[in-house]
Amino acid sequence: MDIKFASAPVFKITVTPEEVAVYYRRLGVNDYPKNANGQPNMKLNKQVRKTIYADKEKKMMQEYKDVVERQRNEKLAEESLFRIDTSKNEDCPICLDPMVGRAVLECSHMFCIKCSIEHFRTKQTCPLCRAEVCGPPKKTVEPLADQTMASIVEDNLGYVYPERHNYDLYNFILSSATIFRESPKANVFHLTNDIFEEVRKFGIDVAGDVKNWYEN
Repeated sequence: MDIKFASAPVFKITVTPEEVAVYYRRLGVNDYPKNANGQPNMKLNKQVRKTIYADKEKKMMQEYKDVVERQRNEKLAEESLFRIDTSKNEDCPICLDPMVGRAVLECSHMFCIKCSIEHFRTKQTCPLCRAEVCGPPKKTVEPLADQTMASIVEDNLGYVYPERHNYDLYNFILSSATIFRESPKANVFHLTNDIFEEVRKFGIDVAGDVKNWYEN
C-alpha cells in the first residue's frame, strides 16, 4: 500500500564557526583564516563549510528516511486499529446517542465518528481507559531565533576583506575616520561613500546568510 503524507519533515542545516574550528582541531590544523575575534572566517573557509555541510546533509537525509518510514508504519497501524464499523447501533459513551457508524480503538472501546473526531483533535488517549491511541501533534518549523540572528550579525561584523585593508567593519570605519582627521587633503565625500559602500555590503551579507539559513 502506498501512503502519501500531507507534509514532510523540514530540516535546517547550518554550519557554525564552532563546527569549523572543531573540524580544524580534529585535523591538527591551527593556521586557517580567522576573523579579528579569533573565530573562523566563514567566507574564506568556504570549502570546509561545504565539507561539514555535506556530512550533516547526509545524516539529515538518513534521519528524514527514518521519519518517513516511521510515519508510514504509524499510518498503517492507525488504519488497522482505528477502523470504522457500521454493523452495530449501540449508544456512544460520550454523547449517549445511538452510534450511526463507530470508531473502534485498539483498546476495543467504541465511539461515534463525530465524538471521536472532536476528542482526538486535542487529545491522544481513549476517553474511557486513557490508553494512548495516537502520538502528539507534529511540531512546526521554528522561525529564526533572536540569538541566531544576533550571531549572524556578529559574524558578519567580524569578517575581514582585502578591500578593507584586512580590517573588520568596525576597524575599517575607525581607520578611515582617523585617516580623514589626520590628512588635510582628505575628502569628506569620499570618506562617506567608502563607509556607506561597506555598510551596504554588510547588509547584503547578513541578508544572504539569513536567506541561506531558511533555504538550507
